[in-house]
Amino acid sequence: MNVVTREEFKDSIQNVLKHGVENAVSGEYLCAYYGIEDRTLRSFLHYARINGVPVLSSTKRGGYYLPKDQQEAQEFIKAQSNRAKACFASVKAAKEYVKAIENRDQISLNT
Repeated sequence: MNVVTREEFKDSIQNVLKHGVENAVSGEYLCAYYGIEDRTLRSFLHYARINGVPVLSSTKRGGYYLPKDQQEAQEFIKAQSNRAKACFASVKAAKEYVKAIENRDQISLNT
C-alpha cells in the first residue's frame, strides 16, 4: 500500500469519516485504512483541522467523525474548551512551582 501524504489525507478524510458521533470511526481503523501509524494519524488530523476540515473526536465513542449539526459541533467546542482550561491550569501550577524555586535559589545566592 502506498503511504498517504498529509495533503492527500486532508483532501480525503471527509469522504472516509461519517457524520455524527454515533458513527465515529476508530483511530485504529483510520491507521489501517491509510497505512499510517497512530502518531502520524494524529499529526495528519491536526493538519486537516488547521486547514478547515471539521474533524471532531469523542473519547466516549472512541473515534473521529464529522459534525452532523450545529449542536454537535457546539458540544465538541465546549468539551475541548474545558480540556484546554484544565491543561492551562496544570501549566500554571508548574510555572508557579518553577518560579518559587527560582526565587528561593536567588534568595540563597544573595545571602
